[in-house]
Amino acid sequence: TSPAHVEGVVAVRATNANGTSPETVRTTFEYVGLPAVNGLSLPAGPLTGGGVMTITGTRLSLASAVDFGGRPATGLVRVSATTIRVTVPSHVAGTVDVRVTTPGGVSAVGPNDKFAYQPVPTVSAVSPSLAPTRGGTVVTLTGSGYDRVARVTFGGVPATTVTRLSATQLRVTIPAHAEADVDVRVTTPGGTSPVVAAGRFAYQDVPVITSVSPASGLLDGGNVVTLRGTSFTVVTGVWINGAPAKSVTRVSATQLDVVVPARIATGSVPVKVTTRAGSVTKANAYTYIAGSTLKPGQVLLGGSALVSPNGLYKAGMQTDGNLVIVSGGVARWNSGTSGVGNRLFVRSDGQLAVMRADGSLAWTAGTNGWTGAVVTMTNDGLLQLRQGSTPVWDHRGVRYDRLLPNQVLRSGESITAASTAWSMTMRTDGNLVLTSAAGARKWASFTAGSGSYAAMQTDGNFVVRNKLGVVLWSTKTSGSGSVMRVLGTGNAAVYRSTTVTWAVTGGPAPQDWSCYSRATQNCISRFGYYGQRAWNYPVDAWGNNCTNFSAYRLSLDGIRNPGNLGNAESWDTNARAKGFAVDQSPRVGDIAQWNSNHVAYVDWVSSDGNQIAISESGYGGTVLGRTYTSMSGRRIIGRTSSSWPSNFIHFR
Repeated sequence: TSPAHVEGVVAVRATNANGTSPETVRTTFEYVGLPAVNGLSLPAGPLTGGGVMTITGTRLSLASAVDFGGRPATGLVRVSATTIRVTVPSHVAGTVDVRVTTPGGVSAVGPNDKFAYQPVPTVSAVSPSLAPTRGGTVVTLTGSGYDRVARVTFGGVPATTVTRLSATQLRVTIPAHAEADVDVRVTTPGGTSPVVAAGRFAYQDVPVITSVSPASGLLDGGNVVTLRGTSFTVVTGVWINGAPAKSVTRVSATQLDVVVPARIATGSVPVKVTTRAGSVTKANAYTYIAGSTLKPGQVLLGGSALVSPNGLYKAGMQTDGNLVIVSGGVARWNSGTSGVGNRLFVRSDGQLAVMRADGSLAWTAGTNGWTGAVVTMTNDGLLQLRQGSTPVWDHRGVRYDRLLPNQVLRSGESITAASTAWSMTMRTDGNLVLTSAAGARKWASFTAGSGSYAAMQTDGNFVVRNKLGVVLWSTKTSGSGSVMRVLGTGNAAVYRSTTVTWAVTGGPAPQDWSCYSRATQNCISRFGYYGQRAWNYPVDAWGNNCTNFSAYRLSLDGIRNPGNLGNAESWDTNARAKGFAVDQSPRVGDIAQWNSNHVAYVDWVSSDGNQIAISESGYGGTVLGRTYTSMSGRRIIGRTSSSWPSNFIHFR
């Protein structure tokens, strides 16, 4: 056992009876003092160890072992008396003492030998988790292991400032970065935090819309438009005039393909794009147009127009409230309305109307009843209402084929057969007439009065009323749902479902038809005919006679004066000579001729042609059992009757 001694090398000599051993280099012994640890190159490290640490101190040249909190280090390298190098062993979390063992003993515990084992840091939350690409936003990181933080990175880019608030929280100023979703990672001596969903951070700027193409489309929507701009990343919605797009396809961060939603009204509207970074709205970026057609519930606002497919005609709702059809810069028709805010629309019941800003109606087409009808600007310049492919009305006041319950035929308007060969027109003089396309008149109501109109009443009666609403003429029909139709055969009829309740030709026989009077004008005038005017018609030298009356009736129908036809008994021969057809087949508007020297006007013909109703006037005769020296009136005659005419002259 060596005795105590001061630090240094001493000779070891043995003494016995024979003497003392000599002193040589091989018999020396070194007294070594306790080693000391003055500094560690690594103040902390991960739990797994593995780091190479340099230890500085004194009396380290003979170091034989180094331990970290009792765990031996490996890879001991003696560099000098004041420096050694070791590989840090693994250890549980905590601060430990690093102690060196030499022949002189184990270094004492001191403040300079502390080493901290740190766990790998974690990131459990980033708030806020989104910011603009320019950087500079301050965010708070929440997690664990935030001691001795070396750096914080966003997608690999170091944060500009890091402030430790606690072992579980950091305040960080983010760096600039391109638009992307990046990982936020914290590095400490314990390691670098792993990639986790909670540590994701989004760089994204508020979106910008630079263009919308095409910038217009039909009210029906469904078309695809392309939005170009920037920051179209993680788009949460696209709205056109507040309505969500039917679908949104992100092509890139600078392009979106959007399916446009439908809208009821024309006009320019805003487009809005929303992303997780915010929203942008581009005013008047998209314009809804009607094209050539406006559907039920859709609205044509001021400044918008229906345009024919060939582009030659426009029906524009002007900002002054007037609906105008224009072609070649020239106004062809207008509704005569005014008022800022007026708009054109088609109701679900088919009514085409100009509505004022307060909701009142400034003008209507009187087309209610044509449920589901649409209005179209056609290539031939007609503003036309159609049900399916069938035209039912146009801006000229022409109604096609029929007049529905509660619809009105106003002054100047007409109902035209589907073939367009015949029309029933409410003339401006108050007379309702059935005429061919060539202008030949076949039938008339013989009513008069400016402002008169015809109406198909809901009770099934078709009437002509004056401007005060007084009935001037009617079909005396009934039946809910009845309609008035004009047929291509030159006929007009009231239908109750499929039953004809009145017709110019082929309908039921006229009611209360038979009437005769000695005073020529008394009976005829009851039905709207004025015999006194007939006498003045210059056909022949006779005055109060059948030929004058028949010629007058033809003149009312617009038939040009055929010239002197002579006495009634020779009208058939003279008419043939002038090129008119004469046969035994009656038609409304014909002249019935008797070889016994009489002519009359045919007002009605049964569907089988075996009954007729006539109007007539003459010097005298026996009619309906009574004899007149001067008579006029009406009667119905059957083909089997001895009174059946000899011929029928077709002047049209």
